[in-house]
Amino acid sequence: MRLAGDRLELSAVERELLAIGRGDQPEPECTIEPFVEWLLEPISEHLPALRHGARMALRERFCEAFANPDAARDGASIIWAVTRHPGALAWLHTQGLRPHRIVAHLHAHEPARGDVVAGVLPLSLAAVLHARGVRCVNLSVEPSALDRGRELTPARMRECGARLEVIDSISVSAV
Repeated sequence: MRLAGDRLELSAVERELLAIGRGDQPEPECTIEPFVEWLLEPISEHLPALRHGARMALRERFCEAFANPDAARDGASIIWAVTRHPGALAWLHTQGLRPHRIVAHLHAHEPARGDVVAGVLPLSLAAVLHARGVRCVNLSVEPSALDRGRELTPARMRECGARLEVIDSISVSAV
């Protein structure tokens, strides 16, 4: 899968996965937000495991499409996106964030001084990164009680007041 603006270009294998994943439903539009909405639709327990597996494979490829690893070269800072959620990546894309690396979990030793880390960051991790000279940008969302524990689409994230907040200073100490 390749990202071209807000269009998704699917390979032949990904088109086959899409056909399996959608079953008899109409094909989703291959632009970012409608595709995320389709990926996040609940799957009935009665659907075959193959359909679920195809969607999961497309989800992984969708997330990988947002990484731009070739852009970081020659000691330049790297932009890290810390998320496993396709909706968050799509929302970050609408904010102009083009990460070089996308990770579900980040270890404090991975980013270097001058790198940028964006995502929903635990305070303790943000404090360690900030102290090491890593710029931390927190993805803040205020979900309703019904949204907690659910994956949000970019549209729902906007409704929940999603925003990026630069962490200028932070101090965390054990109690």
